[in-house]
Amino acid sequence: MRNARNKGGVWSSLLGIGLGGAFAWVLLVATEQSFTFADQAIAKSGEAPLPSVAIRLETLFRRQKLARASLGLGLMGLALGGTSYLATPRAKSIRRATITGMSKAGLVGLALGALAGAVGFASFGLRGVGDQDLALASIIHGLVWAVLGIAAGIAAGFRCSDPTEGRRAVARAGAGGLAWGVLYPPLLAWFSPWIYVEQLIPERRAVALAWSMIGVVAAGLAASRVGYPATSPPSEQVS
Repeated sequence: MRNARNKGGVWSSLLGIGLGGAFAWVLLVATEQSFTFADQAIAKSGEAPLPSVAIRLETLFRRQKLARASLGLGLMGLALGGTSYLATPRAKSIRRATITGMSKAGLVGLALGALAGAVGFASFGLRGVGDQDLALASIIHGLVWAVLGIAAGIAAGFRCSDPTEGRRAVARAGAGGLAWGVLYPPLLAWFSPWIYVEQLIPERRAVALAWSMIGVVAAGLAASRVGYPATSPPSEQVS
């Protein structure tokens, strides 16, 4: 009976994290047109702006892309944090703690995701357009997904009765996110060598879907410790 219950928990956690990954991608796509201040300025400047105006427009355009990247990964972190919290099979208490814990998990994911998006975009922005350095891309993507994984681990830790388990969840999820981030650029170059890897968020929808889905699932599964039996502290167990 216990094994059957554990298997059911595994599949429900897998399904929940997979849906969370799909939701993260939807949020990511929704941010593509979230900020338009640079687009509006470019439209008002005409077809042949002065050099000084063109420089200012380029700066605005970079800020717009930075804002979109921060918002996009922040919302991804929000989805990842909430999903990891719900998928973790260790509950501290009943519904009230779940609501407050999920809120904290989402806020942690939002904050760390936005930070990762800003730092990741700025790091790629230091490179010249047209560069295709797989090693550097792996380092940046690895760090970005490691931060997102840490957010998932912290979210999962809110449902762990033992603080040690919470720290282990952070370590596991950070390692899971790091592994996917490091592997993503060489895998993409192998499957689609014509696609530019030195960018934070893939421009092609199908690639962005795989990038977000696999990353969320890798970090979420590592954080939630799927496959372990759900337990509660003795004081919370119902007889």
